[in-house]
Amino acid sequence: MLYITLGATMFKNDYGTVIEKWKVDLIMSRARRLGFRRQDLEDAQQQIVIALLAFEYDPERSNGATEETAVTALIDHQLLTLR
Repeated sequence: MLYITLGATMFKNDYGTVIEKWKVDLIMSRARRLGFRRQDLEDAQQQIVIALLAFEYDPERSNGATEETAVTALIDHQLLTLR
C-alpha cells in the first residue's frame, strides 16, 4: 500500500496503476496551493481521481495544450468546485 506523507498527516490512498503518480502528486500540490486543509486533502483527492478517470486527453482537440496543462485545469476546476 502506498502512503503519502504530508506534514503530520498520512494518506492511505493507493491508486496503483489506475492513475499515474504525477497526477496524484499534482492534485495534492494544487490543493495545498489553493489552501485546502490537511483533513480535507484525502477527500478532495478521491473526488478528483474519479474526474480524472473520466477525462481522456485528446491532443487533436487540445488547442495546443499539453496533457499536463489540461489535467491541471481539470484539477483546479474540481478543487474550486469542492471549496
